[in-house]
Amino acid sequence: MDISAATASLDIKSLRTLSILLTECSVTRTAERLHQPQPSISLTLRRLRDIFRDPLLVREGNRLTVTRRGAELQVVLARLLGELELAVNPGTGFDPRQGRHHFRLVLGNCFGVSFLPAILGRLRTEAPDSVVDVGAHPSLEQISNFMTAGLLDIALGNWPTPPPSLRRAPLFSSEFVCLVHEQHPLAGQGRLTLEEFIAVRHISLSSTADPAVNPVDARLAQLGLERRVTASVAEYGSIPHVLAQTDLCFTTSRHFGQRLTEHMPLRMLEAPASFGTMEFYMLWQERNHRSEAHLWLRNLIRDVARAEIGDSARAPLALAA
Repeated sequence: MDISAATASLDIKSLRTLSILLTECSVTRTAERLHQPQPSISLTLRRLRDIFRDPLLVREGNRLTVTRRGAELQVVLARLLGELELAVNPGTGFDPRQGRHHFRLVLGNCFGVSFLPAILGRLRTEAPDSVVDVGAHPSLEQISNFMTAGLLDIALGNWPTPPPSLRRAPLFSSEFVCLVHEQHPLAGQGRLTLEEFIAVRHISLSSTADPAVNPVDARLAQLGLERRVTASVAEYGSIPHVLAQTDLCFTTSRHFGQRLTEHMPLRMLEAPASFGTMEFYMLWQERNHRSEAHLWLRNLIRDVARAEIGDSARAPLALAA
């Protein structure tokens, strides 16, 4: 098949399917996302392999992985599909009450305690016909890939080293605090010393100390130290219940710590003074930066942060920020 014939055989539906295939690395999940039968997706993949003269996805063990050519196409497809979307919707004025907008978010586990209900409440009021997908919290690499593929709009988190390729806007800063059971031996302390913090046993949302994704471990790594994490859980909401029945210590931000102690027999202690502050922010991709719908959503999230945190949240975003 010559180049011109191959190009002529491509269509937007096939390119969109390929973008999702390269992100999901699964025919089954792609079919589910597109509400199509698996044989149809498999047929499209075979045709695309012929067109691009590359397998695009290859099997390694029990899973599919993207080839080098496929990874190159992910970047190209994200740009092409993004530019096409802007061409079809050039921004003649965004009204959240008009149309059925589709927003896709991922939030750090802690945001589900207070931010998520407030965000969804605002969206239901101001964009009542919109659809919102809030996904499970993926890795930083997955976040970047999902945004490149056009499958994710905004991520909220507090990673110590966010991907430099993504746009970032601060939401708020907060001091580190430690939560323990009210009968814990350290419950009477006003502030933990660094030695006390290292000596106590900790519960974490990540199974291993990872300075790349956990701000607590990142700060300790800067000090040349490690903590003893003896338990980890996947859900932020389970933390206060575990603390109420153990001698473990959980480190978080002051805002979220206050939420967790509202109805449980817990004490909130100041973290060691050398910890400084925890930074929370949102991430998005450059191609969405000037989208009116995206800007509206970012400002809505900023307003929620201001209402939840108060004066520590920064000023509204500007279009050219």
